[in-house]
Amino acid sequence: MCNAAYAALHKLLVMIMKKNIKRVYIFEIILLIFIIMFKAIAIKSYREYSLIINTIFWLLITLFGYITFGFSRDKNYLKPITIKIVVTILLLYFVSTYLMGFFIGFGYSHFDNNILVILKNIYPYVIIFTCMEIFRYIILKNCTSKKEIIILTIEYIALNIIMGISGKDLSNAKNIFVITSTIIVPIIANESMYSYVTYNVSFAPSLIYRLVIELYAYFMPFLPAIGDYLSAIFSLILPFVIYYQVRKEIKYKDAYHRMAKKTLRRIVLAIMLAFVSLLAALTSGFFKYHIIAIVSNSMKPTYKRGDAVIIEKVLASEVNEGDILAFDIGTGIITHRVVKIKYDKGVYTFITKGDNNETIDALDITNENVYGVVKYALNNAGYPTVWIHELFERR
Repeated sequence: MCNAAYAALHKLLVMIMKKNIKRVYIFEIILLIFIIMFKAIAIKSYREYSLIINTIFWLLITLFGYITFGFSRDKNYLKPITIKIVVTILLLYFVSTYLMGFFIGFGYSHFDNNILVILKNIYPYVIIFTCMEIFRYIILKNCTSKKEIIILTIEYIALNIIMGISGKDLSNAKNIFVITSTIIVPIIANESMYSYVTYNVSFAPSLIYRLVIELYAYFMPFLPAIGDYLSAIFSLILPFVIYYQVRKEIKYKDAYHRMAKKTLRRIVLAIMLAFVSLLAALTSGFFKYHIIAIVSNSMKPTYKRGDAVIIEKVLASEVNEGDILAFDIGTGIITHRVVKIKYDKGVYTFITKGDNNETIDALDITNENVYGVVKYALNNAGYPTVWIHELFERR
């Protein structure tokens, strides 16, 4: 009787799995049809609406996937450690690239002071990326062989490449090489990693990585100017490192899990120490660059009270009219714009004025007063220093 019940249960499970596999293929065919239509019609004839079309499609297919298969809660024991791996690698990436930025320079990003503008710009992508990763998870958890996983991953790669190269110039070999190395290859690497992590662990680590790496530029006032090729290299290294670490976790299970936790704690501690050391060096003026907080509104609208500015130390001979000069007349560093420069017998004299002031500064600044010139302003980053300064002034 027990054998008969077991056989019946096994037969039922086989039927359910076969039914689910058919449904998986149906959804993969639907996705393939959408990719073809998106490339042939939406991109060519309705380019201005392609983002909306993409958003609506992913909302609908994810909803139907949920209705068809349901959503099984992922209780994989590797989920917490995988999230820690992703967060740690992202922190290392940001620390590395921003440290490089202090030597090779920074560029502007999509940042806007108005949070509503930022949300307006990113919300379609948040919806698309979230739905893509949830749908990937729903489908992969109902796959029984590598064939269905590979098909879905290839479809994701194809769709992302179509979106990534839309509007790009593919008329010559040089452009094709640049697009291949900076867009296509990183997409293949990332999508392969997403499928591997989602299938073996959970969709959460993939979603966290994707949202951060794709959208962080909207929240940062400036970005390291590391160039397309260094960006492409990082785009290959990061998913590979995540894949490698997750694979080791799967291979060594609990024993390696304990070891990885210790390693991650050491990495996080090292990152924190490096960050604190860098911050201390910047605020102390040890490097060529020095960061200070702005305590007045004399330079509005260029920057305002509560902002922080990064000063590059230069010689008096390197200062030009129009530069924002950082100078010290014994009362602390002041940052005002140079409106006129005089030179007499080896001595430079700078006449300065705050952009928000009606008159020029009463004191002329000479060589010995020059500290440097302002290179970057970080909105609201100096408020903690300003508050501490005001607290001590009250006492």
